[in-house]
Amino acid sequence: MNNEPESARQDGVPLKVQKLRSTPLLTLPCTRSEEKPICILLHRLAAYNEILWYAGLELREEKGHALGELTLGVAVDSQIARRPAAMDSEVVTVSLLASLLSLHRCIVAVEINAAIAKRPFLLNWVPFGRGVRSLSIRGKLHQEENVINAIVNVLNPLDEHIPLLEEYRNYSVWRPALAVYPRPNDRPKLAALDVAALELSGLRAKQFINLLRDNTTITELTIGACAFTFGCIDMSDGFGKYLTQEGSVLKKLTIRTSDVNKGALQALAKAIACMTSLEELVLDVELYNVYEKSFFAEIVARNKTLRSMSIIWPRSCVVTSIVEHPVGEAGRRIQPWLLALPENTVLSSLTIDLLGFTEYECLAFFEALTRNTTLRKVTVSHLPAKSYLREICRMIRESSMAGKVHIQDIHVSFDNLAVLPDCPEVTMVTISSVHLIERDHIYSAFSDVLVECRTLTALHVCVHSYFFDHAIHLSMASYVNGATTLRSFELQIYVDRTERELEDRQTFEGPMCPLAHALLAHPHLIKITLMELRVNERDAWSLAEATLGSRALTEMTFAALGSRANEAFLRVAMSRIESNYRLLRLSLPACRDRDAELVFIRDVTRRNSSLVTRAARFVAGEEDAYCARGIEMMAGHSSLPQLVCEMANVEAGEAMAMIRRALNLPCLTSLNGFMKMAGVVQYRVECFGLRGRTLEHLNEDCWLQIRKYLKIADIVPCRR
Repeated sequence: MNNEPESARQDGVPLKVQKLRSTPLLTLPCTRSEEKPICILLHRLAAYNEILWYAGLELREEKGHALGELTLGVAVDSQIARRPAAMDSEVVTVSLLASLLSLHRCIVAVEINAAIAKRPFLLNWVPFGRGVRSLSIRGKLHQEENVINAIVNVLNPLDEHIPLLEEYRNYSVWRPALAVYPRPNDRPKLAALDVAALELSGLRAKQFINLLRDNTTITELTIGACAFTFGCIDMSDGFGKYLTQEGSVLKKLTIRTSDVNKGALQALAKAIACMTSLEELVLDVELYNVYEKSFFAEIVARNKTLRSMSIIWPRSCVVTSIVEHPVGEAGRRIQPWLLALPENTVLSSLTIDLLGFTEYECLAFFEALTRNTTLRKVTVSHLPAKSYLREICRMIRESSMAGKVHIQDIHVSFDNLAVLPDCPEVTMVTISSVHLIERDHIYSAFSDVLVECRTLTALHVCVHSYFFDHAIHLSMASYVNGATTLRSFELQIYVDRTERELEDRQTFEGPMCPLAHALLAHPHLIKITLMELRVNERDAWSLAEATLGSRALTEMTFAALGSRANEAFLRVAMSRIESNYRLLRLSLPACRDRDAELVFIRDVTRRNSSLVTRAARFVAGEEDAYCARGIEMMAGHSSLPQLVCEMANVEAGEAMAMIRRALNLPCLTSLNGFMKMAGVVQYRVECFGLRGRTLEHLNEDCWLQIRKYLKIADIVPCRR
């Protein structure tokens, strides 16, 4: 399969902003079947995605789908949808979207953004999509009534609404022969729906809930507060009846909102506790204190099917003033958790944000966790880590939860700075000028404290430029040089508009950047984020070369302070990225107007993501030629073990053993197995009409020598 990006050069000239290529075939048929799950569309994603970029969309494979299934989703890093598009590219894009939605059953998930929402005839194709089983709303839309109507059409099986084909024909100059609408019985059944971004009126919310109550196919639902509250009005009764109705098939529920009626939330928790089908619950809600979070302890206590529960905080860094309540009062606030956790025998994964907990409550919470016998993984964030951090870590270390509790992040403050080296359970920290308000404290964190932390794998630094002086810069670079366990480094420097404009006007070469040199010399970093760091052109060039040459790095975000460094990084990236098979994401936020370059970069990272996902599928048991190409290319990729862990639900050690076993399977190592996998023979290699020793007589050692230079991707598929 030629699932590779097209060349970055044309006639020896690096790719530049240019007009669209010739329009992809709008009537390309879907060739996906049970016997051959790979549609011909997957061979041509580069050409189609170049057009879809102008609507802020892309076609991509995702690990959560079956082999050969595609998502028509919001394009990573695309800014096109936020500004007017050229008329020629807009017309082509709309025509292509209509064709894809009407013809291809391999497209099983659609994310609706502004480009689709403002055109009713595109929205109306969604209910008639050949294979769409998942529908999501992305971003705030100004045409919400159009979207709501489309969702009503999707949910209502009796609606015979016909797509506005005439409007489409009047708009488009391309006139593809659209497929006949599938009969109602042939349409796919919607299984996943995400409408958290929609703002529904009270009347619309009731209509939506009534449609949900009649639906028998949705197993995954993501909603906002509108489904169970309208302003200060509690509307949870209707949604609660939907959740608890007999015969419910809902297995995953996500609630995502920043504002909610607390009474409605408590009623919702009681309804969820009574559900008999739910297996996974995600609460992405701004809950500020223990009392509000304790609503959901009732779910842990009463629900008998829930296996995974997440209570997360949508913001990354906050300052809170935690009132240390008297021990008796604090005990009453957390009592529901203390009773529920030891008794639960179903829950295997718990993620909880501890914002608002006092240190006493945290100690009591972890003590209750140690008495649970079924939890395999516990992730905590916003741990109120002050004087008791050492005691909390010791409790984890000496209990049955050792190795199961993951402290997602610690916000370093003056109160906990000194104890961090004594807490090996802490693997991720944030250094912020919001929490450390003195330069000396930030300097001490890098030069005296973090260098003693031998287990840190991730460091996030967010500081104002006022704090980022030369001494702190050098101390940070020195720490990175010696941090052999570090795998992720993120730096966000906050600068004001005047400072940014002055940097753009600089005409001379700036000084060397010690941090950039430390990062490019680090051999084990998997993820790097650099935002608003002052870097000269030469260092930006070197950093780009190191990024493209690294065998470990999979994610890079680079936005220097000043346009010259960003241009230098982009030039190097465009000249070398096509031959890179490691990067899964390269984000350049400062180059948002360089559409042709960005779509090409995205196509390469999409190719790499596809290959490593296919490799993980092969390891997990999908022994298909399409997946075998992935394992041949990505066997040593740093993301592969984690993907195998997720797909096969195994620990890291078992994932590595599975990868080794997969690489020694006969379909990859034996002559007959390889030729059969590549589609050259049906059963075994036989050579007729030749005298002497032939290919089939090669011994294993000779064949393995040949295999060093021959891959399945080198075999040209037979065209019949």
